[in-house]
Amino acid sequence: MTTRSEKLRGVFLAMLLVCSLIATAGPLVGTGSATQTAGNTSLLTDGPNWYGQEFAIDVTQSSGGEFTAQSGDTVYLLEVDESTESINRTARVLTVNSSGYIDLDTGDLETSGRQAYALNDDNELNSGAVNFTLEPQTLDLEWESNTTASDSESVALETVESNRGAGDYNVTVRADGLDYEQLRALFIHPGTDLTEVTDRNHLPLEKLGFEREDGDGVDDMRSAGYITLNLSTSTNFRQDGEIIANFSNLEANATAPDDGAYQFETVVTDSNAEDTATIRIGGADADFERPLYTRAAGDVASFNVTLDSADQTWVQLRDTDSAFVDVLYLEDDDGDGQVTFHANTRLMGTDHSRLSGVSAGDSEVVYHSNDDTVQSYIHHEVIPARSGTEVSDARFYDAEGVNSSDEVDFAQYVQSVNGAAPTEQLSRPLQPTTYELVTDRRGRFTIDDGDAAVDRPLGETELDLVQSTVRDFDTYVAPEKAPDSQRSIDELEPNLTSRDTAAIGDRLVLRFNTTGIGGALAAIDYARNRHSIDTGLSEGYGIDVFSELAIDSDGTDWEGEGVNFTLLGEDRLNQPRDRLVLDDGDNQDAYVLLDQQTAEGDPGNLYAVIDTGSPAYEDAITDDEQYDAELTYVAGGRFEFSGQGPQGGKGGDVTDPTFPYHGTVVTENVTEREAVSFASTDLSFDAVEDGTVGLAPTRDARVAGDTNLAPGTELTVGVRLAPPSDTLPDEDPSFLAQREITVNPDGSFNATFDLSGRSVGEAATVRVERGQTTVESSDAEFVDIGAVQGPYFETELDAPATAKRNETVNITGTVTNTGEEAGTAEVTIAVDGTNAVRGIFDLDTGESQRINHTVQMEQSDIDVQVESQDTSQGATVQYESDTDPPDLTPTPTQATATPTSVVDGPQATPPPADSGGGGFPWLFVGAGVAATLAVAAVLAIRWV
Repeated sequence: MTTRSEKLRGVFLAMLLVCSLIATAGPLVGTGSATQTAGNTSLLTDGPNWYGQEFAIDVTQSSGGEFTAQSGDTVYLLEVDESTESINRTARVLTVNSSGYIDLDTGDLETSGRQAYALNDDNELNSGAVNFTLEPQTLDLEWESNTTASDSESVALETVESNRGAGDYNVTVRADGLDYEQLRALFIHPGTDLTEVTDRNHLPLEKLGFEREDGDGVDDMRSAGYITLNLSTSTNFRQDGEIIANFSNLEANATAPDDGAYQFETVVTDSNAEDTATIRIGGADADFERPLYTRAAGDVASFNVTLDSADQTWVQLRDTDSAFVDVLYLEDDDGDGQVTFHANTRLMGTDHSRLSGVSAGDSEVVYHSNDDTVQSYIHHEVIPARSGTEVSDARFYDAEGVNSSDEVDFAQYVQSVNGAAPTEQLSRPLQPTTYELVTDRRGRFTIDDGDAAVDRPLGETELDLVQSTVRDFDTYVAPEKAPDSQRSIDELEPNLTSRDTAAIGDRLVLRFNTTGIGGALAAIDYARNRHSIDTGLSEGYGIDVFSELAIDSDGTDWEGEGVNFTLLGEDRLNQPRDRLVLDDGDNQDAYVLLDQQTAEGDPGNLYAVIDTGSPAYEDAITDDEQYDAELTYVAGGRFEFSGQGPQGGKGGDVTDPTFPYHGTVVTENVTEREAVSFASTDLSFDAVEDGTVGLAPTRDARVAGDTNLAPGTELTVGVRLAPPSDTLPDEDPSFLAQREITVNPDGSFNATFDLSGRSVGEAATVRVERGQTTVESSDAEFVDIGAVQGPYFETELDAPATAKRNETVNITGTVTNTGEEAGTAEVTIAVDGTNAVRGIFDLDTGESQRINHTVQMEQSDIDVQVESQDTSQGATVQYESDTDPPDLTPTPTQATATPTSVVDGPQATPPPADSGGGGFPWLFVGAGVAATLAVAAVLAIRWV
């Protein structure tokens, strides 16, 4: 047993020994690589040392240890428990060679984790031991992309993660299906700083099954498809842990492999670490989702490109006669294998930096992608004065083929195609015609018979820009709400009712079938609000944006566009027409939604939503006011750019408006016009006699009437005990009942209340409110409904008690007017709480009507109900299994006069109270008991 002082002394001497080893082992290092590899003696350090490494350790007197073994002596490799400073076991018995060294190969030692070892001249731990540790090296390889094109110039990255870090170690690589020459083309190229290890002393020959003693070396490894890479010379590896492979070299060397998955096996040359990583090599594929995209000229076009075996591609955009050409770069940034982008056809090919509020770097006003990269050579390179974006990697050739001697820059390329500078190819915005978009494999663009062409096309589509126009015009109303509160057409449309007169306070909605202004609106929205060019398509445009284009036309940047929107009052003799100016308000007063044309027969729509109750318009919107709503595309002649960017006018004069997409043959303005009116809110009650509403002191008392408010408007109907001028009775609250309802599509409204506690002759008030505003109120009185009975609609339900699976269940509802006046019945059949069918019938006293519905029985009971505005009746159709005995007893059905709220919908009749005893099911129980007693009696008699 050693003492503590002896242990400390041993550690100190061991440190001296390690220093001695470092000083003396240097001459044994090979010269073929800066990194020590398997097959070569390495330095033994304080750590970490790695399992799989080979060490030549001096154990003679020069080692600095207390023991000095001689040639032929035995030395023990001891596995040490560091926590107890004791020996776990003897790992190996070694013999000192003739040079006084121990040759230690750690490749077959246990590698479960970090382990401390000691070398000693006897089989115990003493102060003369040489102490060191070994650790297993981890290795994790992963290709940056799962797929790559064998002929793509894109660089694929192999990321290496290891607990050894990106330090001085080398790797040997092999891949089934690829030979040495192909591996060398991948890894040894100008785009990387890797070199190959060729010195046989630094190759993992034994590890890979080669015989060093038989003279095996680098040629044998190459023949077997191996290459060893010297990572110590690679800055990419040391800094980023990346081994760069350039797959385009495979095609350049005419060694491109067949398409398929290839597994790369990588081993560290001087440790036990190894891993595999698989990548699919194949011809790149990049194609558009559709063979044809249709948009009106001047709108925003959207494209989707699917990428396979690559994450980027180039696109050439040109019209069919090459009068215009641009090149795009696309990259899949979110890794979904697709690139989706938007293009503003109003600005494409123009100098967007000349727009007010837009700089040269604001290329997003022309091309935009939310999740990926899209870059235009004109808008990302030419206009920002060559900012060095990815699209600049494209190459252009003034010839049919790719040859460095024919290479030109983009400006020269465009000049050869159409004789113009990149931003001067167009004299007016892109016009209605067909444009060709072709994806290219490597971003190489040539000229074929004078036309712009791509070197290696992958896929193509066409952009069909069709004529922009204004067509039909419709007017609608919608319930009171801020115009910008519903920012999509899908959200707005269910609220619309076709009308040309709006009650003041409602929303007036003007819908034009119109196209060709989406790009201008997107540009203004970007310049004013920094919204991307696709934002307005999903969220709409503020009235400030629409105003700059179409309302306040005098002196704006877009004056020459020739788009005019007006709301003008009646044409009076010798007097100017009243004008409703929407930009007097803000987005909460007026808002615009746009739905672009997506096919030839699918017109786009523009919705102008106006709050008729806005204080901003209170002087212009009054009772019985009428306006002509008009959207006009001015036909003043041929539109041309002014020479100051994308804007212009007739012949280039920005003060002489004309629509950019009307040719000289269009000589008359294209206009849609319709009259709209406004009216004060109107609401009247039913059952009025001498200005007083009659109320029934029953459970189903009804307050109903008609209004000019927009259908769907939410109202609150309340009943108060006494007229407002009278003293309230002692009971509180003063309102007996209050209910929220909505206005029906025909403008009617109705609400039912339980007023059964009141008495005939009592005075009351009925009041209708919209929000916090009283729309109408009236005196009311409780009257004898039997003496003054209006229409009253009773219901009857006919449905089977049971049904089997898949059986057709026929449900019939009958409604009868049992009142003393003709009226309109509203009757529904509901199945499991959901309205299935509805009918509206004008019925004279005593007249009936039926509605029918069928449903297929499933494996569960279904609840059915028929309901009018006065009564309802419900039942349950029980599911009958094919194996169950038939249950001939239907679920109890009850018809009652139940008050029903229009808002709350059908109310099921409550089930009858439990009587506490009896009932049909007990008959079965009684019969069973009787039968049991009878059998027992018979057996007893026979036994006796």
